[in-house]
Amino acid sequence: MDLSDRITRRQQRDDQPHLIEEYELVAPTHHLAEPVGRGPTLERLLDHFEPALAGRLPPNGYIHGPQGVGKSALVWALIRQLASITAVSPTAIHTSTRVDTRRMPGFVYVDAHDDTSLFAIYRSILSQLVDDAIPTQGIPTQHLAERIGARLRGTAGAVICIDHVDAPRGVDADAIVEMFRLLPNNVSWVAVGESDPAETPLTRYTDAPIRVDPYREQVLIDVLMSRASRGLTPGAVDHAAAREVANWAEGDAHAALAALFIAADRAETAGRLTLTHADLQAGCAGVPDDGVSLSRVMSLPANRQAVLRSLIDLDDEARASVGDATTALATLDLSASTIKRFLYELAEWGILARVQSPGDHQPGRPPSRVEPNFAAAVFRRLYDLRQRG
Repeated sequence: MDLSDRITRRQQRDDQPHLIEEYELVAPTHHLAEPVGRGPTLERLLDHFEPALAGRLPPNGYIHGPQGVGKSALVWALIRQLASITAVSPTAIHTSTRVDTRRMPGFVYVDAHDDTSLFAIYRSILSQLVDDAIPTQGIPTQHLAERIGARLRGTAGAVICIDHVDAPRGVDADAIVEMFRLLPNNVSWVAVGESDPAETPLTRYTDAPIRVDPYREQVLIDVLMSRASRGLTPGAVDHAAAREVANWAEGDAHAALAALFIAADRAETAGRLTLTHADLQAGCAGVPDDGVSLSRVMSLPANRQAVLRSLIDLDDEARASVGDATTALATLDLSASTIKRFLYELAEWGILARVQSPGDHQPGRPPSRVEPNFAAAVFRRLYDLRQRG
């Protein structure tokens, strides 16, 4: 969200006090430019990227850890900062006889949640290397690879970071390796994912993997208080409330921030300016165990998000089976076959869960109720805010 959007959002508010001053700043999908409490991990990442500061390519790398430990937040902030440095001026390398002004490699960040095909990944890379507008269709993928090569020829190269490399609807690891083989040899890459290093082919081509561990409870409390200070009215959350959420989340910042968001939204809707214990309990209860991240949900195509938005407002009876849900969603501007296909896709990707329905069933496979496998209250609010612009 840029500054003009923030000003417009404030202009649209009434004069009454509000607990939530900026929804986006509390959302688990938002990344801070300066991650909170991650100094030692940032130092390990900087150790890996340090050759670039002297004008050399770092080795290929693999950064891993479970969902919610802040991998994306760390890498996004770091790549953003390094990219801003490389875009400014040549790096002066002092030797005993002269000063060699070689540029540092460029830095590129690609999110495989958003870019789910080789064409989209190449296009994202190229768009960050050139000022020209890149077509979204109508040109071969190979052409994009060739343009990237031409742009990097004669330069210090580029470090390309691909986040969420194990996203279910994205490009698989073998295809990513093959993709980089088509790029010039002055490219190194860093992949970020949840897979164990021993279980992904990516690590056959990388330096030692870098693990990001779950947050310690006190650090997670600091994360929650930092977000509250940015997006909520002063005094809305105290340390005791943050500690309760952090203790429940067990090191998972995504779950903790989703719970805080739900609790704050509940209190805001009720007209309160501080969170109650009941708000916190509702927040924690609204985050499913082993659910998918909101970034995955918010990066879905608009038509899939529209289906999800309508689905989460249906009651249990209307979601008793995929067929029932398809019928209930008939008001959408989509055919019944398309809605059903979307529901099966979303279940395959883990975004929806299919829970066996109780009661008597006809012979054969029993029907399964369709449940959101994500923090539905957070998605509902963010989706509605973005639809309003």
